[in-house]
Amino acid sequence: MSETGPRLVELQLPDFGEPATRPELPVAGYPERIEALRARMARRGYDRLIVFADREHSASMSFLTGFDPRFEEAILIVGPDGDPAILVGNECFGMAGAAPLPLRRHLLQDLSLPGQPRDRSRPLAEILADEGVGRGGRIGVVGWKTYASRATIESKRRCPSGTAAGRSARSRSGGSSAALLTPNAWRRSHRWPRPPRRRS
Repeated sequence: MSETGPRLVELQLPDFGEPATRPELPVAGYPERIEALRARMARRGYDRLIVFADREHSASMSFLTGFDPRFEEAILIVGPDGDPAILVGNECFGMAGAAPLPLRRHLLQDLSLPGQPRDRSRPLAEILADEGVGRGGRIGVVGWKTYASRATIESKRRCPSGTAAGRSARSRSGGSSAALLTPNAWRRSHRWPRPPRRRS
């Protein structure tokens, strides 16, 4: 009788050699992708398309533009014609200028990492209005972000982003560097003692 059980054998991996050139996506492919997207937008009646990207959700923006926002966040606005607009934070502003697809850059420092300057960019609503995003328009959205108000971000009652409560608040508030917290969350973050309970 022949054995049908598992056998341990030694295999040699094939030699594929080393590539002579690094594979690159043709730069001409990015404008073609934007035009294909605009054709779909027109068929569905969209005036603008907004694409949000961050470290974990960058595939759509990278596919369309070749730009990866790395550790910051970015917002792409595609209109019916012209170069798309991109909203980026402090670190990505220069990087976006080197993208293979020409992009019109807007500095939106609220997309920057915690602890970085936030005093040189215009309000988001103003930038969106300049890009044709406003009331009465039909806007498509790819991805999403809960955008905290600047008043909340700059609130004195905030939790440092390095603490556990701060990290939790950052995720709940869509990545804001500081978020308004409930007194209980703030107290747990700093290990403050609870106020004594009233005895009946």
